[in-house]
Amino acid sequence: MFIVDIYDRAICAETDLELNLHLDLVFNEEELNNYFNYHYDYEEDILLINFELNEGGAQLQIEGINSDCWNYKFNDILIQHIKNTKKDYEAYLNV
Repeated sequence: MFIVDIYDRAICAETDLELNLHLDLVFNEEELNNYFNYHYDYEEDILLINFELNEGGAQLQIEGINSDCWNYKFNDILIQHIKNTKKDYEAYLNV
């Protein structure tokens, strides 16, 4: 998996969830950042995206990004943000 493919999958997540994941900051390799970053586990095929929201440090995990069927997992802060900003939040949490 190349960085372009990882970035493309992150854009899909941003679209699916209708969230600003601040991907311009997350994937900025020139600036080391403790709040906006990512990690891709090649063995497990999992992309972990860390970013900041008004509620605090959010984390989105995308499992199976090389497959046709990937899954999202959210940390508590991201779940709270989705509940605070989406009228039908359960639809977003069950994407």
